[in-house]
Amino acid sequence: MESSNGSRTIKVYYMNHVDSMTRLKPLLLFDGGLIWNGAIKYRIGRNPMYYIFFHTHSFIKLWKDNHGNLLYYIDNYKPGFFFAEEPEMWMMDPLLKWDEDTLTYNENKLTFSIPIFKITGQIDMWLPNPIAYIVSKLFINSSASQVSEQNSIQE
Repeated sequence: MESSNGSRTIKVYYMNHVDSMTRLKPLLLFDGGLIWNGAIKYRIGRNPMYYIFFHTHSFIKLWKDNHGNLLYYIDNYKPGFFFAEEPEMWMMDPLLKWDEDTLTYNENKLTFSIPIFKITGQIDMWLPNPIAYIVSKLFINSSASQVSEQNSIQE
């Protein structure tokens, strides 16, 4: 649901999901003095899945389904991934703002059906930071790039 002022409501679902954790591409997310290790699983014809590793053996996976919902899954993993490629490197955007269940960037405001940042903050007080950035890539940046692609097609 999108309003004229750039505000949208996103349904969020926890999905108990078995993951093989294969075909992952390395990701480093720089958040001030913190560095988050992560990975991206690119999927043909579907949205990518984003992983953030936290604590010693835990991860959260986030992805957008075909209906525009945010899905997430939290689990443990056995460390020891080897990547034979250079990681993607992202810097946290200082313009992102969030509270328990909203994310704001410039004129865009997302409201979530459950308090995703509160939930992840209870797991680790710093975990909402990379979650906010990934969610902005999934729902705000992807929408902006789709609009720009549509505008260039129409010209």
